[in-house]
Amino acid sequence: MKQRHTSRSGLFLMELMIAIFFFAIVSSVCIQLFVKAYLINEDSSQQTKASLECQNIIEIWQSNDLEYYLVDLPYHKNIQSNLTLYYDESWQIITEDPTYTLEATYDQKHMHIKVFNTKKLLYEIETKKYEPERRTS
Repeated sequence: MKQRHTSRSGLFLMELMIAIFFFAIVSSVCIQLFVKAYLINEDSSQQTKASLECQNIIEIWQSNDLEYYLVDLPYHKNIQSNLTLYYDESWQIITEDPTYTLEATYDQKHMHIKVFNTKKLLYEIETKKYEPERRTS
């Protein structure tokens, strides 16, 4: 009876290649998930900051102090109830090369604000000013 002596190194090498292939696929999926999570986080952060800027402008407008606030801002355009503010990447008001642009249209009772990131709409809000009825005695 003849016995075969086969080397187990071929089987071990095949198992090792399969394990490396498996880990390569899993690691590529994990890297894609991390990149996607980072991008979602960046978008969320931009939207949060845009909403805070909108909220600040709305609060000033509702307190009827918008014109006084704009006097202190040398970097804005305010033409016939249209307000445009330019921001850099850290949300500081600037005059040129904006990363973010806030555009607001308003009158005595309504305000509509849009915030753009290089022409992509980040945030939009519309609000009304509540003024209680005045009773005459």
